Amino acid sequence: MTIPEIRSKRNDSPPKAVIQHPNMPIHSPILPSPQQRKHWAKHYRTEIAASTSSLLSTYAAYPLDSVKTRMQAYRFNHFVDCVQHTYKTEGYKGFWR
Repeated sequence: MTIPEIRSKRNDSPPKAVIQHPNMPIHSPILPSPQQRKHWAKHYRTEIAASTSSLLSTYAAYPLDSVKTRMQAYRFNHFVDCVQHTYKTEGYKGFWR
């Protein structure tokens, strides 16, 4: 028996191509849907806010701590002198070492 005969007996038709409308979002089976993401964000909003604030404060405070440590270890006249010397010798990356 051939495949067309089997399909005719089962009353199956070949799979039709799915046409996606350009304005409709494509959802991945791995990624959550927008409703699930909204629910997840609402459920964990405190943790998200705490983690975000911790990352931002660390990113902002680390260069200041780096300058403070350099001023304690080496002789600089003042804060601005240390910042200028660090920037001239190492560039922006020197503040995050």
